[in-house]
Amino acid sequence: MHQGLDDYRIRNNRKFFRVTPEQAKSILEIAEVMGGKDVTPREDVVETPQDLEALQKARSIRQRFNFGMLDIEQGTILHFKKDNSITCEVYDETKVKFRNEVLSLSRSADILLQEMGFDWGGAVAGPRWWCLDGKTLSELRNEIES
Repeated sequence: MHQGLDDYRIRNNRKFFRVTPEQAKSILEIAEVMGGKDVTPREDVVETPQDLEALQKARSIRQRFNFGMLDIEQGTILHFKKDNSITCEVYDETKVKFRNEVLSLSRSADILLQEMGFDWGGAVAGPRWWCLDGKTLSELRNEIES
């Protein structure tokens, strides 16, 4: 698995990779089909107290997503990652107009994912499911934060 993810490695000396949750899930499913077992950690796995501190700091600093951080204007059309024909329109700094309702990105993505038969039983990160110019909002955000 590490060889397959090598192009996504964050640092050469670490086993951390920048992939979307969907990519990670697909990789784990392939590994399971090939005879592996689910070894997904249920808690944070860090090697040193400094790693734990860095992880906690990164979590506390990251600002909640809003369209302004990507200079996305009201009225911009976004496309759903799993079906490009499904769209929503940016309504304000944090909401979209989806099926004539004003919703959060996460709620609109959750509705679609459930309709498609996906239900992870937890919160859905909307920016990972809505795209602008062929990239998810999460990917665009990571580009400007890197």
